[in-house]
Amino acid sequence: MLYEKIKLNLRGKTSYPYRQPSPSTLSSCSRLLWYKVHEPHVVESNAPELELIFEDGRAGEEQMIQLIQEVGEYIVTHRQARIVSYIGKHRSMGNIDGVANGNQIKAPGLIFDTKRLSPFVWREFERDGIDALPHYQDQLTPYILGSPQSLGIDNKRAILFAMNRENADIFDDLVILDPERVDKLEYMLDNREEILANPKAPLRPYSRDSRECKTCPARDYCWWSESRDSLTLSELQPSDAEEAVANAIDFTTHQSDRRDHNSKMDEIRSYFDSLLEKYDCKSIRIETGEGLIVRPNIRTGTQREFDELALSYAHPEIHREYISTKPTTQLRFEIRFRGSLISQ
Repeated sequence: MLYEKIKLNLRGKTSYPYRQPSPSTLSSCSRLLWYKVHEPHVVESNAPELELIFEDGRAGEEQMIQLIQEVGEYIVTHRQARIVSYIGKHRSMGNIDGVANGNQIKAPGLIFDTKRLSPFVWREFERDGIDALPHYQDQLTPYILGSPQSLGIDNKRAILFAMNRENADIFDDLVILDPERVDKLEYMLDNREEILANPKAPLRPYSRDSRECKTCPARDYCWWSESRDSLTLSELQPSDAEEAVANAIDFTTHQSDRRDHNSKMDEIRSYFDSLLEKYDCKSIRIETGEGLIVRPNIRTGTQREFDELALSYAHPEIHREYISTKPTTQLRFEIRFRGSLISQ
C-alpha cells in the first residue's frame, strides 16, 4: 500500500557525475567511474533500492549524532563542513559529519564520520578495529589531510563511529594519519587518471556474482559483451593455456559432484570470466586430452522484465504495457567427452 509510491518517487534519482576525486569515491570501482565519465547515460539514474540505502544512511547519521550529543554529552561542531585536501597533484573535496569536543576529547576536537554497518562487517570492525575497514581508512585520510587548512584542526587523527544495523550496538576506533597510505592513495589516483583518460573501459575488478556487481547501476551494461566469437588454446599465451586446462579439469570434476564445492566453482567461474575478458572473446575451446573438451562461453540475449511495482500502484488491471526488455549475459560451460555432449 505504501511502499509502491515511495519507490516510484525514488525512481530517476540522478547518480552523481564524476568530476574529481572525493573521499567517498576513493574506493569506488574504476570501471564504474569510467562509465560516469565516458558513458554517463549508463549510470544516469539510481535504482530505488540504492536510494533507499542512501536514505537509511542519512537517517542513521542523524540518529548517531544525536547519541553523541544528547547521550554522550559531547559538543558537535562543523556539521557537514567542506574539506579540501591535496593528495599529490590531486584535489579532493568532501563534507565531514562533524567535529566532536568535550569529555576526554580535548580542543580543538576530533573529526568524526558515522557509518551503519551490516552485522558481518560490524563483527569484523569490533574485533579488528579500523584495520578491518581499509576503504573507510581511505575515506577519512583526505579529511585528516585537509583539516588544518579547511578547519584549523591539525591533530592527524579522526574517529570512525559505527552502528550495527541489526541490533543498534555502537563502536568506534581512531584513524591515525599514515604516510604510507597517503602514498598508496596518490599512486592509485595517478593510475585512475590514466584509466579515465583511456577511451576503452578498464578490466572488471570484480566477478559478476560479487556483492559489488549485484548492486552496481552499470551491471547490465558492464557485463554485456560485443567481443569476437571464439578462440582455441593455441591462441592463448602458454601460461594462460596451461592454467585454463587445469581450471577446465577442475570445473568438470566439481560439476559432477557439486556438494561442498560451491565456493570452488565460483572461483573457477570468476577465473574464466576474467580470461574471456582478457582475450576479448565470447568463448574458448579447451581440449584437455583423452577426448574431454570444455568450452566456457558467454551467452548473450534479452529477458522480459515485468514492472510489478508500477503495475501494482497505478494500473493493477494492466500488465503488458509494463513489460520491457534489457540485455543479459550468462557465463556457461559446454563439456564434451569423446565427442558426446555431457553438459552445456
